[in-house]
Amino acid sequence: MADDFDLLETLQYGSLPEIVNASSREEAQETLRAYVNTYLREEILIEQLVRNVTPFRKFLEVDAQCNGQIINYAKIGRDCGVDGTAIERYFQILEDTHVGFTLQPFHLSIRKRQAQKPKFYFFDLGLRRFLEGLISFPAVEGNFQFGKIFEHFIILEIMLLTEYYKKDFRLSFLMTKENAKINLIVERPGQKTLAIEIKSAKFVDEVEIAKMQRLGSAHRRSSKDS
Repeated sequence: MADDFDLLETLQYGSLPEIVNASSREEAQETLRAYVNTYLREEILIEQLVRNVTPFRKFLEVDAQCNGQIINYAKIGRDCGVDGTAIERYFQILEDTHVGFTLQPFHLSIRKRQAQKPKFYFFDLGLRRFLEGLISFPAVEGNFQFGKIFEHFIILEIMLLTEYYKKDFRLSFLMTKENAKINLIVERPGQKTLAIEIKSAKFVDEVEIAKMQRLGSAHRRSSKDS
């Protein structure tokens, strides 16, 4: 996109081709509205992937609000009026139709990875913000919401580049027992594992650096033990 790329516009409206080529913000919003109403809701129903439309529509809104957080199937189910099993099926539908993807938790043990709950990310920022009801509110640097959508943007870009260049990388996130968090872990066969902490702030906090160093040392020790 070169000089046509605008970070704030991308964080606000996403990067679907129709959005990038929209002549106005109003047109961008209408395009996202049509996409949600025509594809996400109607097409999924037409294909009979979902029989009961009301909880699924509610699920899309709740899911957007939970984007990038560890999935709590039971809680989302209570918010939507269905059980946790139905919510798991809804998430699978979104993955199968490429509306979003799950990011699995990192652990040296494959068995323990599979036992933990993932995070979910929509494939486009504009779609997420429309479902959240925030599409008409500007993305403002410095606030909490800006940091969350910036994190989402970086994870999307890394995932897309990994697929585009056909890299056999495994992407995950880290949450320790002490609640220390790393946004993205990139395991690269034959190379060092990368730990990526995503911040939209203008300055790097020394506390964050120390946290990364401690987690890196712990990972190296665990790798040797295994």
